[in-house]
Amino acid sequence: MLTIISRLLWRSKSTRPSHITPVLAGNLAVYLKSHGSEQSSMAARSVLLEVTPRNFITKASPMWPRPRPIALRKYKYPDTNSHIASRLGFRFLHITRPPSRTQGDNGDMSETHRPGWAKPLDPSLYAPDEEEKGFMKTTTGIQDDEELKAHILAVQSKAFGFYKYPCIRMFEFMRLKIARLPAYPQFIELGKQREGAIFLDMGCCFGNDVRKAVLDGWPIQGAIASDLSKDLWDLGHELFRSTPETFPVPFLKGDILDTSFLSLAPVLPTSTSPPAPAPPLDEVTSLNQLHGKLSAIYAAAFFHLFKFDGQEHVARLFAGLLSPLPGSMIFGVQGGRAVKGEWRPAEGTRMNCHSPESWKELWEGIFAEAGAKVEVKARLRKEIGGLSMFGTYPENTEHYHVLEWSVTRVE
Repeated sequence: MLTIISRLLWRSKSTRPSHITPVLAGNLAVYLKSHGSEQSSMAARSVLLEVTPRNFITKASPMWPRPRPIALRKYKYPDTNSHIASRLGFRFLHITRPPSRTQGDNGDMSETHRPGWAKPLDPSLYAPDEEEKGFMKTTTGIQDDEELKAHILAVQSKAFGFYKYPCIRMFEFMRLKIARLPAYPQFIELGKQREGAIFLDMGCCFGNDVRKAVLDGWPIQGAIASDLSKDLWDLGHELFRSTPETFPVPFLKGDILDTSFLSLAPVLPTSTSPPAPAPPLDEVTSLNQLHGKLSAIYAAAFFHLFKFDGQEHVARLFAGLLSPLPGSMIFGVQGGRAVKGEWRPAEGTRMNCHSPESWKELWEGIFAEAGAKVEVKARLRKEIGGLSMFGTYPENTEHYHVLEWSVTRVE
């Protein structure tokens, strides 16, 4: 029987180099243990420790000693092994390495390790401007240029060991994206003027943007950050030489497509009546507790991880979180095109990109359903890095542009 289980776990007809086909590991471990194999039971537990609703493995195991997400998808076997497994009550899952974000039902240009992205780190790409360098010196306390560079390169290397995201390779975490958006002054003023204003940084990565906002005047007690994994947020403390005590912005780990973390809620009509107070942010465990409470939502390089229907779904989720007070805003930046469509920089890599016009139409339509008006501003900007984006896509033929935008409630 153990031979059969071994074949079930390791057999794969895929041509990809490294696959495991685990079943529900807890049940398998119990089954193996009941058949006298404690060692096999522990091995089974190491195969699949935790699967979240977005299909991620996030805990460490003997195979992958550091916590890494592993992309999963259903996989059917036509041979007798699948029949045997089914009789045992097991369910097959297909695991693809290396670690990456998954291309899920709503995902398209996800942060998946593909040939087009398989580029090594390049220290020559470290070229912060004076404003970026000043921000890093202020937040880290490191004033010497060479010491600062060595520190940033060391943390970058650690992060790249977890996730080989192009944004990490290209030092996007130093770009001060949030502060260079047209809506940024409006956002900072909102935080200064509105009592109890709450700001969510969605897809926060290292937390560089929320740190910049706090540094520029957004009340730290009114900021919260969220991402699918806490790995990079924790590395952010190392990067900026902070601790949860010295930078006490709460972090929420969760999947935006998991309804237990964030479900659709009615979009509130715009009103000058303040909503009920939000719970203390350090006690919040899911975004569902913040429906209708957020004064500002920020999302950078986030929407383009989804197909167009997924982007509309996420927009509706955000709209349900937004406070009904006039001036409440959602803003951000992601890949865009002059004409709505796909950007294809390399074989097997594509990104669903809105145009300024289609993006405006999307948001106006969502709020109109609730009888609410919003002012939507959107513009395209050619991104730095040249046609190849710092050598990431050497065969790319269409310059990468970003869509910078804001959605603001108006009376």
